[in-house]
Amino acid sequence: MSSLQSSLVRVLKRALGKRVLVVLKRNIEINGILKGYDPHLNLHIDNAVTTNPQTLEIEALGTIIVRGDSVLLVNSENLVES
Repeated sequence: MSSLQSSLVRVLKRALGKRVLVVLKRNIEINGILKGYDPHLNLHIDNAVTTNPQTLEIEALGTIIVRGDSVLLVNSENLVES
């Protein structure tokens, strides 16, 4: 495992059970609760929602799996290491 990948795994461990913002390729943003991840960094997200950038309508997605290779950013509150 590369040092970048191990850093990502540390961040994901701290984000488990917390609300996260996931930015995907094609500028798609998903908010939800991070429930898990796998060695390929695929993400299991509960209560997922996304916002249509043209209409600003919120669409409920429910429970989803996001492919790790489409993820550009994962952000959550309280993830900064002290």
